[in-house]
Amino acid sequence: MSGPWIAGFVALWVVTLLTATLVLGLLRRVNTVLDAAEKRLADSMAGTGFGGAPPGTTIGPFEAALNGATVSSNELFPAILVFMSSDCEPCQALAGELGKVGERVEDVPVYAVFDDTPAAREFPLPTNVRVLYQRERAVSEAFETTATPQAFAIDATATVVERTIPGTAKHVRELAAQCRNATAADGDRSSVTAEV
Repeated sequence: MSGPWIAGFVALWVVTLLTATLVLGLLRRVNTVLDAAEKRLADSMAGTGFGGAPPGTTIGPFEAALNGATVSSNELFPAILVFMSSDCEPCQALAGELGKVGERVEDVPVYAVFDDTPAAREFPLPTNVRVLYQRERAVSEAFETTATPQAFAIDATATVVERTIPGTAKHVRELAAQCRNATAADGDRSSVTAEV
């Protein structure tokens, strides 16, 4: 091979190595940016994000309006609370499903929770659905949630048993069964303690 051909191959290899080095460096930088974005997204979803209070969380006291009267949280539990909003399309579909469940399931009361607004009071719900109207988002803050629809099963000790994004009456019935089982287990533990 002649000198110009060798020089050409060497130049081609040098350009290829430089290009590969630049591309790998760029990929590392993009990966760092993506990792940071993923961490920020995870941080934004924690606590008061979509998830709400996780199972095992004890809910602090709150007040809400029920049938025109103010009730406190200690009067409501055990219960299933389904957070809804008047401008939520999935909530409109869920309204009919809550009508299939009614006021109680598995002997556990079921409540739809709305902000106390005129639009929420006009939301079309079946007549057998009980509604808690929250003032200044007090119930949402107690449950650390901003998302709708979202449902929580709470036992008699005001502890979250389970949470879910409900879509059907079946989801609400499953929460009620878990709530009833947790409440029964709490009762069994307290009777054993009393016997000792």
